[in-house]
Amino acid sequence: MTLPKQLQAGLVWTSEFLDQWIPRYVYAIGGGTVLAARWHHRLSTDIDLFAEEDALSDALNSNTWVEISEALTQQATMRTISELVLSPNGFSCKLPSGPISFYSNPHLTPMPVSREREDSTGVDAEHTTEIVFKKLRGRMVNASRYLARDLYDLVVCYGVDKESLDAAMAVLSTLERDSLSYDVQRGDTNVLDLDRVLQPVYPVLIADLTQFNRVAGEVLARNV
Repeated sequence: MTLPKQLQAGLVWTSEFLDQWIPRYVYAIGGGTVLAARWHHRLSTDIDLFAEEDALSDALNSNTWVEISEALTQQATMRTISELVLSPNGFSCKLPSGPISFYSNPHLTPMPVSREREDSTGVDAEHTTEIVFKKLRGRMVNASRYLARDLYDLVVCYGVDKESLDAAMAVLSTLERDSLSYDVQRGDTNVLDLDRVLQPVYPVLIADLTQFNRVAGEVLARNV
C-alpha cells in the first residue's frame, strides 16, 4: 500500500521514533487514510495508528509510556512536533507532514488487520471492515457525529468493497443498524465537514446535502 509522499514522511518519522520501544508488528495504520490509499477516491491528511491492547501490553514494560511521553515532550520543546496531547493509552501531535495519532484499543471486528503493509515502513494496514465499523459505531452511533467524509467512505465502500461493508454492518446490533439508516436517510442528521471531502472522485454524491443524506441512507438501509 502506497501513501502520498507527505503522509509517508510522517509515518516514517513516527515509526522510527517508536522503534525505540514498540515493534512495528504491534500496531497498524487505519482510518480514512488507508481507505483513500486503497480506493483513490479522496485525499486524507492525517495518520492514525492503532495498537491492540493486549499485544501492546506484552511488548511494553511499566516505564515505557513514561519514557515515550518524556521523549515526545522533548520533541515538542525542540519544535519537531506541535499540538502534543498525551493520554494514558496514546498520544496525538502534529508534524510538518500533518497530524499523527497513536492509540491502543481492542480489536472490534473478526477481521482487524489486512494482509497489506505500507510500502515505506512495513507497518500493517487495518482491514476495511475494522475501519468502517469504527466509523459506524464510534462516530455515528456512540457520538452522533455524522461526518461527510465518513458517509462518503461508506457510499464508496458499497460500490467497491461491499463485502467489507456487509461484514462491518453485521457486527452492529439490529437497533444500531436500523437507527443509522433511518436517521441518515430521513436527513435528520447534521452532516459536518462537507468542505473537508478533499478532491472527491465522485462529486455528484456530495453536490447537495439532501441528496447526499439520501444516498448514504439508502446504502445503510440495503445493508441492514
